[in-house]
Amino acid sequence: MTLTAYANYKKQLSDKVDVDLAIDAQETFKLCDEHDYDLIFMDICLPKVEGTIIAQTLIAKGVKAPIIGVSSVITDDNLISKSLDLGMRNFHIKPLKFWDFENYINHYIYGHELKDK
Repeated sequence: MTLTAYANYKKQLSDKVDVDLAIDAQETFKLCDEHDYDLIFMDICLPKVEGTIIAQTLIAKGVKAPIIGVSSVITDDNLISKSLDLGMRNFHIKPLKFWDFENYINHYIYGHELKDK
C-alpha cells in the first residue's frame, strides 16, 4: 500500500479503527511492543527483513493479532503457503483496495464473514 493510500484509508476508517504504519522491522517491533493490535497487515517485501520473518518473530513473541500477508510480487510459488505455515491468517495479493482492507477488518475484528467481491 502506498503512503497516499494509507492516508486515505486511515481517514476513511478513523471513526471505526486506529491505524498505524511501520516502514521496517525495527519500527514494527517497537509498535507491537507498545500496542496491543487487533489486526496486522504485513507486507512481505520490506527493506532489510522479509515480512514473513517479522511475522514469525511477532508470533514467537506472543502477538495474538491476526497477521495478513500482503505482496504484489510472488517470486516463490510457495510464498503463500510458507506465509500461512508460519502463522499468518491470510494472504492478499496486491493491490489492497479499500474494500479489501475494510472486509478484512470487518472479518477479523468484528467477526463478519469474509465477502467475495
